[in-house]
Amino acid sequence: KALEIETEHYRDEIAQRISEHVVSFEDLPLEAIVARLLQEKQYSIGLAESCTGGHIAHKLTQVPGSSQFFKGCIVCYATEIKVTVLGIDPMLIQTAGVVSETTARAMAEAARRTLNTDIGLGITGILSAGAYEDQSPPGTLFIALSDSRQTWCKKYRLHYDRSQNKETATQIALYLLWKFAGKGTL
Repeated sequence: KALEIETEHYRDEIAQRISEHVVSFEDLPLEAIVARLLQEKQYSIGLAESCTGGHIAHKLTQVPGSSQFFKGCIVCYATEIKVTVLGIDPMLIQTAGVVSETTARAMAEAARRTLNTDIGLGITGILSAGAYEDQSPPGTLFIALSDSRQTWCKKYRLHYDRSQNKETATQIALYLLWKFAGKGTL
């Protein structure tokens, strides 16, 4: 019992130092914690996923009651879908690149607008080496979040294999969504 109390004391001290990054002390998957926060805040979410191919949507819809906050996901793996379905200007993509902050921001804004949600999330990247239209290095990732006030974007560089990069990108996106929904900024 004494060891448990001491461990909790140190846990609390560490958590206080890094409080802006502490998601929960509960043993729950991140998507369940994000879902609870979105429900509490009564925010709706719409996604535009490219490199993750709907994996973020899959994680969120695994949570019971996700229909209360999750409106939909546009898996825009092909550039033509970013243009024809999301309505992103093809010159914007051609100029900035498919894997860019500009495109991720446009995807997040288009997801919010197209799916009529409070928050839009856009994710684009290259998960592994291969022949791509974009020349960004493998592991390059951009995640953008948009609300009615502003759009934020973060860039990451992942160094795993394709499968692990996809899972890591999904977890980063969920973390950013948690932070965005809770604090209104990244």
